[in-house]
This record gives sequence, C-alpha cells and structure tokens, in this order.
Amino acid sequence: MTKVVKRTPVDRMYWKKMLARYPRLIACMIEESLGYFTPHTAVDAIVSYKTDDCWSCEWYADIDSCQNGGKLFAPGYEERVKAINHDVISEAFKKRKFYYSARARQIVQANLGKNESIGAAWF
Repeated sequence: MTKVVKRTPVDRMYWKKMLARYPRLIACMIEESLGYFTPHTAVDAIVSYKTDDCWSCEWYADIDSCQNGGKLFAPGYEERVKAINHDVISEAFKKRKFYYSARARQIVQANLGKNESIGAAWF
C-alpha cells in the first residue's frame, strides 16, 4: 500500500512574501520544469525544502519513475522525492542569477499582484 505524501500548505500571505523574496529562483524552477511548476507549487516546493518535508508533484513522480525502472511509488519513494526536490532547488539556486526566460519572469511578475497562481504552461 502506498503512503500518501502530504503537501505543505502555504497560506496566501506567506506565499506572496516568498514570491516577492525569491522571484528569480521561482522563475528558474518554472523554466527547468518546462511549466510543470506554477509559482504557487514552486513556493510549496521551496517551503518543503526548507522544512525537510516530503512534497511531490507530477514532475517529481515522473522523474522517480524513470529512475526506478518505470515503477510508480515504489518503496522508498518519500526519501527519493526529498532528494529530487533538493536537487531541483539546488540547481535552480545556482542558475537563478543567469538563467531564466522572459516568459518565466513574466509569469512570476503576473502572480505578484494576484491571490491565485496563474498557470505556467508553455503552450
């Protein structure tokens, strides 16, 4: 039986503060994920990284499945997803000053004045 991965809840005020504090990091995470992340889910991932909680999304599940022979939610999933989250945020943090597209920056800027996350799809 698969254990349900809890999602770290982030209230709107905290979400706006994180969005204003880390716009480049969030833009880079959107860019790296090719739109899987929205600004809101990127903030959730950052919060789970900071609190060392397990947080997952479709992209992380897909990465884990590819690294695990196509098996979804195999034993040890939570620890592997924590490692994936750590790797994604570490890579985005290294690149945040230099690497993010104008589209990702526009998505983050558009979300600064909103209460809800605007989608980040590239299509």
